[in-house]
Order: sequence, then C-alpha cells, then structure tokens
Amino acid sequence: MLKLIKYNVRKLSSFQSLNKAKMITNHNKLMGNLRNNDIEYVKQSLREIELLGHVLRKEIKNVGQDLRKENELNKKEIEKTLRENIKNEFKNLKNELKASTKIIKDVRLGLNDDTKRDTCGIFKFALMSAAISIILHEILSSVRKE
Repeated sequence: MLKLIKYNVRKLSSFQSLNKAKMITNHNKLMGNLRNNDIEYVKQSLREIELLGHVLRKEIKNVGQDLRKENELNKKEIEKTLRENIKNEFKNLKNELKASTKIIKDVRLGLNDDTKRDTCGIFKFALMSAAISIILHEILSSVRKE
C-alpha cells in the first residue's frame, strides 16, 4: 500500500512538473502574443493552458480513485485473512479441548494414573484457551467495526 502511494505521488509530481513546464511555456507564449496583439495565438494558448489544467485534474482524480480502490481491497483481504485465522484457531482450540476432556475423564476413572499429575496443567490450558477465545472475539469484533 505504501509503495503504491509513493509510486503514485512520484508519478503525479513528475506529471505535475511536466505540466507546470508546459504551462509556463504556454504562459510565456501567451504573454508574447499579447504583446504582439496576435488574438488567435492568444486564444490558442488559453485553450492549451485550459486543456493542461483539465488533464492534470483528471490525473489527480485517477490517482485518488486508485488509492481508494487499493485501500478497499487491502481492508477486505485483511478481514478475510483474519477471519480464516480465527476460524482455524477456534478449530484447534476445540480439538485440544476435546483431547483434554478425554484425559480428564480418564483421570476420573483412574485408567490413566500418569495423567493425574497433568490435571493442573489441563485446567491451566482450559483457562488459557478461554482467554484466547475472548481475545480472538475482540479482534473479530474490531475488524467488523472497521
């Protein structure tokens, strides 16, 4: 995005300098023709200056539209990526919670004595996953607001 803005600003400034040079040339022609009382040349010079002004305004408008389009595309792309990442994180959390629930059931039944030591870790994991889901929910809601 920043590269595009820099490119368009450079493009616009070079375009403006070129047009400025043309306008100065036309202005000098205009002043010379005014001194020589050549009315047709004066009219032609005024038309050229007016045309250059229109071209410059159009170019500025095009650059603005390009930047707006690029900004919209970036917003949509970022939002889509965030949503996909959040969905994947929720799937991972769900799978890990299923696994931890199974371990807790095994511990209750006394089938797996080695995991009795891990019950504290499992509850910490459950708290951590709840915190992560809250954070992801906040991110998703902030993306929707924008």
